[in-house]
Amino acid sequence: IEGYSGHADQEWLMNFIYSFITKPKHVFLVHGEPNGQEILKAKIEEENEDNEKEVEQKRIFHISVNETSFIEIKEEYEIEGNEVEQELKYSVVENDIETLSYSIEIENENNEEEIEVKFDGIKYEVKRTTINDETIYTFKYKDSELKVEATFKKVVDEEGNVQFIVN
Repeated sequence: IEGYSGHADQEWLMNFIYSFITKPKHVFLVHGEPNGQEILKAKIEEENEDNEKEVEQKRIFHISVNETSFIEIKEEYEIEGNEVEQELKYSVVENDIETLSYSIEIENENNEEEIEVKFDGIKYEVKRTTINDETIYTFKYKDSELKVEATFKKVVDEEGNVQFIVN
């Protein structure tokens, strides 16, 4: 960042600091007049104490075949304090009847991640683990009578192709 003042560009600097998905744990003020640094430091500390910074974004893509048949994709993204939530929903509707439904929800609070996948009304819990540059996904499905668990390893070859291999 070049040419910004702790007085005049305070709002821009605050937006820059809080635009990261994972908030910085430390902010170092290394340039500027001492008075300007103190004012900006107080503002950063005040914002950090409040932890009320919220960002919400929604996008909807609607592809119509006719009045009763369409594909809809919804994407929602929300940041509130140290919590990040992402949700993606994909639906296919034919003659006003939903024929396919898929959603994925990711919640991350204090770097602890919860992933939930729903496919045609069935809910799966997903755990993502990274060990020695290998990403491993564990899917769990449980209803009153049946429990299923499957683990996949994500493998990327030299050309960048991604495969999921059952462990």
